[in-house]
Amino acid sequence: KVYAMKNLTISMRLIILIACSVIGLLVVGLIGYSAAMDAERGVNQIRDDSLVSIKTIGEARAAFQSIRINVYAHAMNTEVTGMEATEKRIHELEKIVNESLKKYEKLVSSEDDKSFLAAEQRDFLTYKSIFQEKMLPKSRGRDTQGAMQVMREELRPLALVIQKSFDNHVLFNESMADRYAKQLSEATATKKK
Repeated sequence: KVYAMKNLTISMRLIILIACSVIGLLVVGLIGYSAAMDAERGVNQIRDDSLVSIKTIGEARAAFQSIRINVYAHAMNTEVTGMEATEKRIHELEKIVNESLKKYEKLVSSEDDKSFLAAEQRDFLTYKSIFQEKMLPKSRGRDTQGAMQVMREELRPLALVIQKSFDNHVLFNESMADRYAKQLSEATATKKK
């Protein structure tokens, strides 16, 4: 014979009811825990990948902008001590850009990301080369007109390309952060249902 609920004692009915309640609470708890873990992974991914990437590219971009200002200052300077101090500052800033781009190599997350980085490294190397080989000798020789011509015709157009690349790279990382956040929202919304 099959026992029906009416054949069970009250104490047995209470035990079954409590057991079902505990099982239900465990299921709800596991679903909540899973959603929390997905959310934590998403937040960590946004923090670790996107924000660090944006900060690193931002450091390179800021140092590069300072290089541009110092290159202009070098061309306008006529005193040897002023030129030497400016050259020293340019080299310090070049080091920051190079270190930031090198640091970013460890943060690359896709082929598109890798392409942005490669273009920035290549173009920055070209910028440094033009500065050192073409503009610097003219500036040191107090040929302000010649130095300014190199700046206008070669360095400025390349600097604009580099700046645009940095800007697009930051936008790329921001879109990745948005995508991670959307995935996180979708994952937690699915767990809630």
